[in-house]
Amino acid sequence: MGKSEFRVRMVGPVSVVEVRGPLDEEAVAHLLEFAAAAATACPAVQIDLAGVESMTQEAAALLLFRDAPWRALSERISLRASGRPGREAVLRAYARRRARPQTA
Repeated sequence: MGKSEFRVRMVGPVSVVEVRGPLDEEAVAHLLEFAAAAATACPAVQIDLAGVESMTQEAAALLLFRDAPWRALSERISLRASGRPGREAVLRAYARRRARPQTA
């Protein structure tokens, strides 16, 4: 898999993290660490996936169902999955999670 690139721009008080290239689990872990750090200084962080070329199913699941330390800041971090590869991977991960039988 190629190299992912993250760029940050401010839109008013919101920090927008633009993602380009392919995303795998390792890249998403770095992305979420970066977003969590930004969320400590900004009231909101949006992760823009429009520039994503491809995304593994595991990476999409990590973005959707993030664990600590990102869960503590989840109300400040949101996804914009308007690009086709990013949107499709996120939707597949969500559908797989919803299809799992619930255990007590």
